[in-house]
Amino acid sequence: RGALESTSKSSGIMPSALERIEDNQPHTVTLSGNSGMGAGQAHRSTEAHSKAQRNSEPTPMQRSVSRRNPLIVNSADISDVDGFMAVAKYAGTGADVLFVINYPAYIGHEKSDPDWAHERFGQGFKYTAGEVLERDRELEASAPKYGAMLGRYGRENPARTMKCALTDLAFAMASAVWRGAGATGGLFFCIGGGNAINPFALKVIKNEVLVYSELFDDVASLPRFAPEHGAFYDEGGAALDFRFDDYDDIVIDFCGSMAFWDEAWDRRMRGAAVAPRVKAAFVMGGVLTAQAPVTLPPIEGVLNRFSSATMNQLYDPAATARFLAFLRDGGGGGDGLPPQPREEDGGGGRAGGGRR
Repeated sequence: RGALESTSKSSGIMPSALERIEDNQPHTVTLSGNSGMGAGQAHRSTEAHSKAQRNSEPTPMQRSVSRRNPLIVNSADISDVDGFMAVAKYAGTGADVLFVINYPAYIGHEKSDPDWAHERFGQGFKYTAGEVLERDRELEASAPKYGAMLGRYGRENPARTMKCALTDLAFAMASAVWRGAGATGGLFFCIGGGNAINPFALKVIKNEVLVYSELFDDVASLPRFAPEHGAFYDEGGAALDFRFDDYDDIVIDFCGSMAFWDEAWDRRMRGAAVAPRVKAAFVMGGVLTAQAPVTLPPIEGVLNRFSSATMNQLYDPAATARFLAFLRDGGGGGDGLPPQPREEDGGGGRAGGGRR
């Protein structure tokens, strides 16, 4: 909060919005449609993504340039402020930041299952994007920017509509915070994955599009990013051939879901030209097997999760396991030890191995 408040004046995000940013209610503040960019940069970016705005497709692929700045990979979403607080703090380091957005599990559900939580303890709830939109339909009259944001993409495919809106809002907010904090490095975006588990019931899940669309004075002018899985973009919406081996030092901030760490990401990061460059990984939260759980327990009909796991680990257990295996097997600098046998191979494994 302190990091964001220190940039609120220059980024255009009002302090009142920071106080209420976790509320699932619309509120009105002013944020310029160019996402905090200077007039000249905003003009160039508008030209760069005009084709994407018309066709919802990325602009022609550009090769990322070689950089000697450190790279921080920030796993994030827009449900809470932690990802944006990280962006604000990283802005002062001179590093480049790759902001990877991940999506709520309902984006990937084609139908709901009201019995899901009762039959699968700890595995969340199952409902659709259409149900989220329908729940908040009556609020559109009091939140015109929310309706305008949804209208940018049409209503025929609720999941696609929500994914597009979440993407454009997240990247615009990250850009505003980045520029408002006086960043000197580069900010890049990546389309991550969809969570496997949604711990929150439909009646309490935050509709981020409803909340955050009211932060902008003109949602129609926001850059548009085609939310194709694994795509990379610059701030203006130009698609990039992003190369991790352009960087000597890579740090991974596990402050959000690791849903993006699929098999393709894993292969790419394990490559001989990339893995040695990953110097550290930071994990928010954790599990101590020798102590009783101290995290939020399940709440009947509201929160269906295991109390012994942090929320970030829970969003996509398979992707998290894949990421931790990457660290254990030598990614992130390793710890000088050879890869340990996996439990599924008959070995006990070594929890918490690799770079800590």
